[in-house]
Amino acid sequence: LVVGGKCVAVLKLIPPRIIGNGIDTVEELINKKNQARSENPHLCNRLIGLDADSLKIIKRQGFDLTSIPSKGEEVLIDPKASLSTGADSYDVTEEVHPLFKKIAEKVATSIPGLDVVGVDIVAYDHTKEPNNNNYIVIGATARPPILNHHYPMYGKARNVAGAIVQNAVKSMR
Repeated sequence: LVVGGKCVAVLKLIPPRIIGNGIDTVEELINKKNQARSENPHLCNRLIGLDADSLKIIKRQGFDLTSIPSKGEEVLIDPKASLSTGADSYDVTEEVHPLFKKIAEKVATSIPGLDVVGVDIVAYDHTKEPNNNNYIVIGATARPPILNHHYPMYGKARNVAGAIVQNAVKSMR
């Protein structure tokens, strides 16, 4: 998220998945993850859903809802990294390579008249220096959702609304 030309927060989205513990079934692990999501004010209405497509994805990996994945074994639920499908959100503002922030700032400032811009970047590794082969900018949004940053599933909450207000006050001076 870029506010007033400065990157103020970075969120990483991981497609919905569960990690086996060697005890619980796929269904139980999904229910546990949904319980944690239901306690997050921004994600409580964005639980991992099971439909025919997600059940096919689970089955292609050799599992069904009654399977017990081994400890540490990952089971993908949906390939889309969207909060609405149950993706995990991680605040990575401090971990992301600084040049990714510069790229986001450059994209945001290339759009005249916008003070708040969400920049979507797909990267192989957000901690490594970006080059022509390891990332792509896939979009810029003039009205980005900000609650993602206030209530990530994992990591530090960022007061991006405060940054937006501070930028607006600064612009009025």
